Amino acid sequence: MKKSLCIVFLFCAQSIVAQVQRDALFNVQVKSIQVYKSANPLTNPVISLLNKETIDVHFDILDSQVHDLRYELMLCDRNWQKSTVHPSDYLQQFGTQNVEHTDFSTNTNTDYVHYSARFPNENLQFRYSGNYLLQVIDNENDELLFQKRITVIEQLIKIEASVQRPDQVQFMDEYQEVLLTLFPLGFTIRNPFSDISVQILQNHRWDNMKIAQKPSHITGDEIQYQQGSNLLFLGNSEFNQFNFKSFLYPGGVVRTIEYNSAKRMYTIILYSNENRAYKAYSKTGDLNGKFMISHDYAEQAHTLADYANVQFSYKSAQQKADIFVIGEFSMWQASNAYKMTYNEDAQQYEAAILLKQGYYDYLLAEFDPKTAQFNSANIEGSFYQSENDYEIFVYFYDISAAYDRVIGYKKLNSVRNDN
Repeated sequence: MKKSLCIVFLFCAQSIVAQVQRDALFNVQVKSIQVYKSANPLTNPVISLLNKETIDVHFDILDSQVHDLRYELMLCDRNWQKSTVHPSDYLQQFGTQNVEHTDFSTNTNTDYVHYSARFPNENLQFRYSGNYLLQVIDNENDELLFQKRITVIEQLIKIEASVQRPDQVQFMDEYQEVLLTLFPLGFTIRNPFSDISVQILQNHRWDNMKIAQKPSHITGDEIQYQQGSNLLFLGNSEFNQFNFKSFLYPGGVVRTIEYNSAKRMYTIILYSNENRAYKAYSKTGDLNGKFMISHDYAEQAHTLADYANVQFSYKSAQQKADIFVIGEFSMWQASNAYKMTYNEDAQQYEAAILLKQGYYDYLLAEFDPKTAQFNSANIEGSFYQSENDYEIFVYFYDISAAYDRVIGYKKLNSVRNDN
């Protein structure tokens, strides 16, 4: 039986009382969600309105039957609240946008169907820049399976920016500071204090996004956000990494690989994590929180890669807080699927997470339910030297069309000279 799955994109306008739209998973059978600029799974889902860039969507459903799915897009304002703009204004679309590409897993212990889609396409085009929420829906019962944030940009202003070690003594060892200047280049911004909003992400994490509250200086055609603008981020540490693209040879932080023939399931046991908060900074290469599906036969990885239970552990003499394993694979969410439990006999936190073969970055982080914020510094440490990616989004409220345009975007790195 073929079931239906739809993806919906919505763009939200300014509304104080509207619900904030977040990345979220609603069906636990959906796994390995990746949304990125086409052809490179390590890129972020940010594309330009005026060129031919596209977004790729990949995910699995742990089932042997094909579901009939669709996708939709919703426009949102700068605060990720649903827009009041009608979809026909911000999208040009023909018919239902079905997830048409499906492939069965091949020779895997865990049966799954892999789904993929690419847009814009001949049936769907963006008319507005802005924040969009991608939603994937099962047509059979109209169930929302998951949603992911994407951004469509216009490059109407110039942005100069840098990441540096803060001058303030209390921040200089653990934090990184972003400094930036906007050059409108003829684009009219009558009141920079109210017309625009500057938002900054570290490693494409919306959960700890910073908003530049107000410019520090406005001189001529320059709008500056310099020292004192409070654009401070914990540098955190380099991400923990592991990979299991092969089940034959454990290596790196993989301690052992076990196979249960009765359950037809592999178990990947990682070496236990230790507290890094009081250790010196260690430079290691990482994916800045991302993951990449991989297999010995890389071109068919989406259907040949198998699933395994990956066992994480963290030594601790006592239970202190709620600790989660976080990364792009967890959508940076405090989901029970990624929460560690405390084993008093072993005096350690433990978690077993079902993951698909590939390369993974992760951090262990405490979660504060009152603030809904993660803090990895108490476990992993935080260092100004850490290598992090940053993204700058400049929003402009278009009063004539009543929506937030993204008029500027820049990606930069705290270490590499590729800003």
